[in-house]
Amino acid sequence: ELVLITVFSCTTLLHAGCHYGTIVEHNVLLYYFASRWLSQGNRYIPWLILEKKVLWLSQGQHIVRFKRSGSGVGSRNSGLVLVGHADDVCRFVRRGDVLISGGRLTLPRMEELTDKRENLEELSEEREHLEDLSEENEHLEDLSEERKHLEDLSEEIEHLEDLSEEIEHMEELSEERKHL
Repeated sequence: ELVLITVFSCTTLLHAGCHYGTIVEHNVLLYYFASRWLSQGNRYIPWLILEKKVLWLSQGQHIVRFKRSGSGVGSRNSGLVLVGHADDVCRFVRRGDVLISGGRLTLPRMEELTDKRENLEELSEEREHLEDLSEENEHLEDLSEERKHLEDLSEEIEHLEDLSEEIEHMEELSEERKHL
């Protein structure tokens, strides 16, 4: 809750403190923020969790997982998208294989990150890798065809050189014949 409170400006907190007296309890602040800001349809700042190999990010009604590379740079393609909220996801927590998330106006939602989803994601990544490999294979086949074409051209060049030598030899023979 402290992170949520620090998002608001100091003047807002002073206003809340003056409005409710010097001792501001957690429940009173929560009610104040809920009645003052949440009812106006404002959106929350996206919530994120940064793990060693994964970045979790809330984007509206979705929670998206991005895998990170060894250098810490995230992938641009989202791997796993969790949906199910009717409104914006304002906060979520991951513990093991369970993801607990909450929206502005809904009860917390618990979603189990099963091995099936992980396997589907891995299969999706393998499929993308296989597609990349097939594109590389097609490129290599194209290069192989070009190489064969170049070899054929070099054989034709050798044949033309042989023909030019024969022509020269024939010209020499015709000159000798003229002299005789």
